[in-house]
Amino acid sequence: MGHLRVYTIGDVIARFERMSAPPGTVVVNPMGWDAFGLPAENAAIDRGVDPDVWTRSNIESMRAQLLAMGTSFDWEREVATFDPEYYKWTQFLFLKMHEAGLVYRKEAVVNWDPVDQTVLANEQVDAEGRAERSGALVEKRNLKQWFLRITDYADELLRDLELLDWPDKVKQSQIKWIGRTSGYEYTWDLQNEEGKSMGETLTIFAEEEDAATKAAFVAIGPSHPILDAGFFDTHQRLSTGLWARSRDTGRKLPVIVSGFVSSETPGLSTFGIPESSRRIADFAQEHGISAPQPASDVETTEHLKATVHVGFIGNEHGCMADSSSTFTLLAVVSSSRLACEQAEVLGYASTDDPLPRLRSKDSLMP
Repeated sequence: MGHLRVYTIGDVIARFERMSAPPGTVVVNPMGWDAFGLPAENAAIDRGVDPDVWTRSNIESMRAQLLAMGTSFDWEREVATFDPEYYKWTQFLFLKMHEAGLVYRKEAVVNWDPVDQTVLANEQVDAEGRAERSGALVEKRNLKQWFLRITDYADELLRDLELLDWPDKVKQSQIKWIGRTSGYEYTWDLQNEEGKSMGETLTIFAEEEDAATKAAFVAIGPSHPILDAGFFDTHQRLSTGLWARSRDTGRKLPVIVSGFVSSETPGLSTFGIPESSRRIADFAQEHGISAPQPASDVETTEHLKATVHVGFIGNEHGCMADSSSTFTLLAVVSSSRLACEQAEVLGYASTDDPLPRLRSKDSLMP
């Protein structure tokens, strides 16, 4: 009955358009079978038949039912996604996007179904963490995946929202999803509890220019890459036993795994500033994290050396230090624009190249 209801609605719309359209108008009502994927393959495996044979027999059965319903589909415009004559064009488009640099591969944490041996979208995992189809407990694995570089179009998507006659609520949702943010990036060294360098660095994002001076800890998300580096046992404690240290000011902060740093947070790590929210303050108190020490004069009033990749990012301008630079940003805390201009004079940065941070990420292709 579900198929009868769904396909009847579309057919009624097609018939209405034919009846009300001006003479000479052609109303196209095609049929497509989305039949290329895991469900069809698994069903064929369960029955011991070839997926092609199984899928075609199901399409024939479904087509007979739709004809018996009296639907008005144009069967000369029928496509099936498992047909090579169809998917050769999706492959063609993929290759064109790859040539244009819009498709790339990188490692990512994904939902892995150990029974079906495949990656699952979040929508295919139920509230209990089980795979929708197999019922298996879903595992988190770090695997190489293909991504679509949709963030290249973030500015265009934001700008052209003004051209759409959409409800304001929908537009605001789109703006929030894209999540353009301005701020600073710091790259600090990682040390163990004994103060020995781990030979790794941690990139920390902050919206406030003086965030480093007010922070009590550095928070990393549950999926941060350093959790897989083998430095510590994440199942034992929230504290990683690591410290982040500014190579310029010497300030050291403990590195803490925190649930409030989600995968949507730029850089997957940020400064934990108790005074910025009750949630962070409660978190720090609950886990015995001491309040931050007052910033020294060096950090607040004198010339502040740029840490690796430190830079101001404003709504209209921004700058970013070269990763190997140790030049002095003049009065960064009090005058970000002046600091950027000084950086540009020294040839380390450009105030014409903003560095946006986006909540939205490039789309993973499961």
